[in-house]
Amino acid sequence: MPAFLLNVVSTKATNLKTGKVAYRHLFSNDLQLDAQTMMAYYTLRFQIEFDFRDAKQHFGLHKFKNYHQTQLNNMFNLAFLALVAAKVWQQQWAIKLKQPKLSLLDLKTIIKAQKKPRKHFKIAQKQPKCFFKPRFCG
Repeated sequence: MPAFLLNVVSTKATNLKTGKVAYRHLFSNDLQLDAQTMMAYYTLRFQIEFDFRDAKQHFGLHKFKNYHQTQLNNMFNLAFLALVAAKVWQQQWAIKLKQPKLSLLDLKTIIKAQKKPRKHFKIAQKQPKCFFKPRFCG
């Protein structure tokens, strides 16, 4: 197996409250990167992984079964556009509700809670017997 050089950055973090020590080792084949840049890249890498997870969980990326280039581009673009819009909306709702840790699941619950009563009122207006006494609906 051929040998090659690696750029390695090791960090040590100590929790001041508990005294626990955590070590992190970062690797890169780019020998020109400094420690701060490598740490920033790793932080971005994990953010990208979280974004993919959110796109798969909340915006249907996991259901996509086509493999043509145009269809893949469209699906990825739509899923990540929806993710970016949801994150903006999430921040707005977090400020409005004074909940800084509002999750995407919380946002989906808020949206569903807003839609449910409207849906029921529409049904009640069109077919009051179905809404109040379901046995009359055939």
